[in-house]
Amino acid sequence: MYLSQRYVPLMKVSTDDGKYTVIQDSTGGMRALRYGEEWRDCTGDGMILTLAQDLQDARAEIQRLKDKIDDDHQYISGLTAGTFGY
Repeated sequence: MYLSQRYVPLMKVSTDDGKYTVIQDSTGGMRALRYGEEWRDCTGDGMILTLAQDLQDARAEIQRLKDKIDDDHQYISGLTAGTFGY
């Protein structure tokens, strides 16, 4: 397997303004970066995997809710624009 294929990230989650990054690659391996540099091998560490997945899911849900609020706001603005004759 080529090195470039080995490190295709399936999951990449950063925290603390990019200080720490957890990457799960296409081989199932998992590693942590600190300041963008290889820090440690996390393969087999279920706690880190679960925390990274939960953080990724929570961030996706936050973004989904933000998008829904924006859509709802645009919809309400469209309904009220000009409706009151002001």
